Amino acid sequence: MSIFYQNRLENLRFYLSYNNSYPAHLHKEVEFVYVLSGQIFITIDEQTYLLNPGDCSLSFPNCIHRSQTVTQSEILLCIFSLDFMNDFIKEFSDFRPEIPILSANEISADAQNALLRLKTLSPSQHDPRLFKGYLTIAMTEILEKMNLKPFVSNTEMNLSQQLLTYIDTHYTETLSLESIAKALGVSKFYLSRIFSDKLHTSYTTYLSGKRVELAKILLTSTPLSITEVAYEAGFSSTRTFFRTFEETCHLTPKAYRSKHALPSLKLSEEAQKVSQNQLATESNSLSDALEELP
Repeated sequence: MSIFYQNRLENLRFYLSYNNSYPAHLHKEVEFVYVLSGQIFITIDEQTYLLNPGDCSLSFPNCIHRSQTVTQSEILLCIFSLDFMNDFIKEFSDFRPEIPILSANEISADAQNALLRLKTLSPSQHDPRLFKGYLTIAMTEILEKMNLKPFVSNTEMNLSQQLLTYIDTHYTETLSLESIAKALGVSKFYLSRIFSDKLHTSYTTYLSGKRVELAKILLTSTPLSITEVAYEAGFSSTRTFFRTFEETCHLTPKAYRSKHALPSLKLSEEAQKVSQNQLATESNSLSDALEELP
C-alpha cells in the first residue's frame, strides 16, 4: 500500500460518491463520510472499519486513510479545511478519537436530518454558510460522541507525514533524499526505510509520480509547450520526462494532451495552427510576388 499527500486548494468539497474506492493518502483537511446505502470499508491510521447505511467516519488532519467498496456504496463525502470550520480548530488539532466512526444508532435525529439536508445542497448554487451551519450541527454531536483524547503523535508515523508534506511542498524543485533528510533532521537511510517499510514504495518512484501528476494537469489545462511542462513539473531533462511519463501513463506526453486536453485548449491550438498556416501562406505569396517584380 503506497501513500501520497493530497494537496487541496478549496476550503470545502462536498458531493455524493458512488462505489468509492480511494488509495491511502493524507491531507491537512478533515474528511467526513456518511453512508447512504450499501457498505464501504474505511481505513484510518491502519485500522479498518466496515460502515453500513447511517454510519459515519471522520479522518482528522494528516491522518492516513483510504476507502474501499467491494460491491456497492453511496456516500456523502465532505472534505473541509479548519479555516472553513474554525469553531472546531482545537478539537481537530489537539485531539484524536478513540474510534473514528459512529454507527447509525449513535447519531441523533437532529444530526441525521442536518446531514440529509446537506445532501440536497449544491456548492455552486447555495450560500457556503448553509453548509457551515448544517455541518456545525453534525460535527458538534459527532465529536462529542467520539470520545476525544489528547493527541500524542507516533514519532515514526509523524515523520512519515512530515516527509510527504515536505515533498508535496518542494517536488517541483531540485530535490534529493539527502536534502530532505537534512531539512527534517534525520538520516537519509532512516527516510529510505520509511519509504520501503511504511509507504511501500521507493523515493524515486514516489517523487516521479508526483511530478507526472502535475505534468498531466499542465498538459491538459495550459498551452505550455511539452518542454516547458517537463521543467515546470520538476524534471531535470526532457529525456527523463518522456521516459517516466510513458512508463507511467503508457502514452507520450503529446498523445496524452491530444486525448485529454480541455476543449478550450484544443480550440486554441487549432486556432494557432490555422494562424500559423495563414502566416505561412501569406509569406509564400509575398515571396512569389517579390520574385515576379522586374
